[in-house]
Amino acid sequence: MNQEIEAYINELSANLQGLPEDERQETEEFYREYLLDGKLYSRSSIEQKLGTSQQLARKILADYSLNLDEPPTHPINHQRSQSDLRAVWWIILGILSMPVGIPILSALLGIIVATISVIFALIIGFWGLIFALAGIGLTIVVKAIPLLWTQWQVGLFYTGCGLVALALVALIVPMLIHLIRIVIDASFQLIRRLGHKVFKNQYYQTANKEKHQQ
Repeated sequence: MNQEIEAYINELSANLQGLPEDERQETEEFYREYLLDGKLYSRSSIEQKLGTSQQLARKILADYSLNLDEPPTHPINHQRSQSDLRAVWWIILGILSMPVGIPILSALLGIIVATISVIFALIIGFWGLIFALAGIGLTIVVKAIPLLWTQWQVGLFYTGCGLVALALVALIVPMLIHLIRIVIDASFQLIRRLGHKVFKNQYYQTANKEKHQQ
């Protein structure tokens, strides 16, 4: 077995630790056979064809992430959030490993930052409104309770107003949390779509794909 090929495959394997064990082994075997069939025995010829082992690993991981099942529509849980974040990170690294990666990500970053800034400002405004509403509601209730024993009609009215304010807070908070989750999920989907666009004509072999661009 050619030493340069084995060294390259070993480096590739070290950079593919995020893949499941069986898929990583199949991927290593594919590229080992690919290099042997192509008679790419020197490091320079290998890297000219496939790039460095780190670059190839990033492309494989990105391609693997893009070919995973689409995220389900049920509520986001901790495990799914971690999985989505890891997939997005792999896609970003895969795009960066390509010549067009940095300009594309720079443009995307500008759009995302501008969008997130607006959304973040709105969310901060909503949270400010919620805290203010909760504070007002609690204050009204606390001050109205003593009136129930002196001027019960007035006390009852203000107590009701305070409870209405607190009820609005209880309704708005879940809606705001749901909105934040939607924004996060939409950001993940945007990056996945970008990955599909960038890798549309690039086929980096993983265990669940059988095509490779020669």
